[in-house]
Amino acid sequence: MTEHADVERAQDTERTVERACAEARPSAKDLIEKLMVIYGSLAATFQPGSLKSPNPNADDALFRLPALASPARCGAARPGQAFLRGRSGGG
Repeated sequence: MTEHADVERAQDTERTVERACAEARPSAKDLIEKLMVIYGSLAATFQPGSLKSPNPNADDALFRLPALASPARCGAARPGQAFLRGRSGGG
């Protein structure tokens, strides 16, 4: 790649960022970070507690809700899945 092409790509990127700022759109990085915080908070809300410090909101089904969209639902077994569910069969 030539230096001219690098400069052109940098200018295109700069224009894209400026346009996104003008439209008040978050960057992909910011959006992913926000989603991570939201899902982390949801998981923490329903996370099972310990014997010493039980969580009154604990709900195992809601805590494991993201597993509903996992590849295992499409027939692909995850490592250790049978062990975690206490079954000898897959999926």
